[in-house]
Amino acid sequence: MSTPSGTAVPRSTARSIAIGLLVALVITALAGFWLGRSTGSRVRWTAGTATAVEGQASIETGDFTYGIVGSVPNWIDDTGNAHQSTYPGCLTPGEHVNVRFAWVPANDPEMVSSRVVVAVDCRR
Repeated sequence: MSTPSGTAVPRSTARSIAIGLLVALVITALAGFWLGRSTGSRVRWTAGTATAVEGQASIETGDFTYGIVGSVPNWIDDTGNAHQSTYPGCLTPGEHVNVRFAWVPANDPEMVSSRVVVAVDCRR
């Protein structure tokens, strides 16, 4: 390895620099992983009974009621096919349907804690 002035850098110095950069990279990667894990929104799967009206549904779990208005980011139909950004086909108005679904914690602008449904699994 050589410097911009053309003088050679000893191998031991180059090796020390490379090891130092590698250690810094590993520490940065671990810190990023830890921060993302501790502050990120983790998807949680649970089950409940959904009741739907035209384009909307509520899902009761016993301790919380979740709402769906319009589409959900992801859903799986009863045959296992995945769909995105549409209303789940199994949430038929007037019926009570047992579903598994995924949610993430979210905060609205008024800092009220809420839960957002991000996926519905219509397989039974």
